[in-house]
Amino acid sequence: MKLPMSDGEIARRYRNAIDPQKSIGILAQLNACDKKDIYAALRRAGIVLEASKKPPVLRRKLDQELAYSLYKRGLLDREIASVMRVPYHTIYTWRSRKGLPANGRGKKGGDAT
Repeated sequence: MKLPMSDGEIARRYRNAIDPQKSIGILAQLNACDKKDIYAALRRAGIVLEASKKPPVLRRKLDQELAYSLYKRGLLDREIASVMRVPYHTIYTWRSRKGLPANGRGKKGGDAT
């Protein structure tokens, strides 16, 4: 795709930017093109871009024994999640996969699942 700016001009603006990553989006807007076109222009100009690496998502395993112990004591899914400091849906999914019914609280209907 032919861009309004030359590859050299795009490369110069990229190099002189305070935040080079943000400049790619700005250059794409200025040239009315996609970011991938700007990346291609930078590669043609000899600028090697490092792939942005996202930090790995660290997931903790659910302590099922503790969850079951709290469940047996009659706690609701949200209460178990609060005690264990995990999202509510984690407890809901765990309980559902184990085939355990939701603990309820009298006439109020208990846990909204």
